[in-house]
Amino acid sequence: MTGPAAPGPVLIGFGESACGVEAAWSLLDAGFSVVVFARAGRRSEARLLRGVRVISVTAPEHDADRCRQDIMSLVRLVRPVAVLALDDMALRVAGTGDGDLGAPLAGPTGRLTALALDRRMQLAGAELVGLAVPPTVPCRTRADVLGLSAPVLLRPALTVHEDAGRLMRPRSLRCLRPGALERAAEGWDERVSLLAQPLLRGHTELICGLATATGFDAWSAQTAVRMADPAGSCPSAYRSLTPDEDLLDRCEALLGEAGWRGPFALEFLRDHDGCPWFIGLHGCCPESLALPRHCGLEYPALAVADLLGVPVRVPPRRPCPDIVTCRHLGREILHVVRVLRGPPPGAVAFEWPSRRSAVRGVLSVGRGERWCNWRRSAPDVLLRGTVATLADAAAGRSGWS
Repeated sequence: MTGPAAPGPVLIGFGESACGVEAAWSLLDAGFSVVVFARAGRRSEARLLRGVRVISVTAPEHDADRCRQDIMSLVRLVRPVAVLALDDMALRVAGTGDGDLGAPLAGPTGRLTALALDRRMQLAGAELVGLAVPPTVPCRTRADVLGLSAPVLLRPALTVHEDAGRLMRPRSLRCLRPGALERAAEGWDERVSLLAQPLLRGHTELICGLATATGFDAWSAQTAVRMADPAGSCPSAYRSLTPDEDLLDRCEALLGEAGWRGPFALEFLRDHDGCPWFIGLHGCCPESLALPRHCGLEYPALAVADLLGVPVRVPPRRPCPDIVTCRHLGREILHVVRVLRGPPPGAVAFEWPSRRSAVRGVLSVGRGERWCNWRRSAPDVLLRGTVATLADAAAGRSGWS
């Protein structure tokens, strides 16, 4: 990025998002000032960052309209030059409506926000550009769910669902046996549309980048090394990859057809035969933001610079110069805890990590490895963030889906 930083602050949130600290550092390092909005009553490691102001707003899980009004009031107070949503909840609150937030968004708005939050639209678009899409069956009634055959994955059609003025993130359900399908149907709220897909086996890959005024730039790719929960989701360690050229072409076609602008992360599951199955589109910076930052790709700062008309100069489809692994300490600890407990009933035993391999993998730290939210000048950020991750998991607030 070239040119001077903008005189006003950048407003980002939610501050407790997984990439909140790294996003703030990215903007601070580029010369921007940063104000963070965070849920009232929730811990945010952004409060520990020097020069960052954190202001509480109503949690959208309690009152979505009040949350939006709080953010609009905050915009009037701090007069930011840009707003950057860090997760789906923030995107749902800030990116929907008539664009009356009061400040420009460095990311999708309007119909693009709908695309970022609706898996049905994403799957249809991916299929049109030739991406491999898992066979998908919409479920509208309990009878639809009971008519499925296990094993199957039930995913909410919308990543964020509104109920009586409150926002929620419905979780995906992995139904390994017929009994799990019956329990899922019994406990399912039919107002939440579901998509049934085969339960694919493989590893997660992300294709990340930035859509600017001049096209698509700053491509990167990463693959999950370990999951905090081996039977679920939430990666605890990512490794950089050289982006696959053919896959990039199709990703660019998907986003170009939609007219995308801003950061993005496309999620794939590469099966044991090497096929990359399209899983979904994330309309924000990747939560594993530390990894591309270590590769020199500052997605938050680049997105804001592009919005403000500051020249953005990054080589297109730039591979990470070295293979880098980035690890999240709190989730790594949770990985060991989950493995030591053993696989849940019905899990495929041969895919469950051994206790020895889990402990050895987490305790082994290589020279090319980095830690999320770590800076030598601010060691308390990593320490307190780790404690917060473990506390949230114990309280059931991990948000894994």
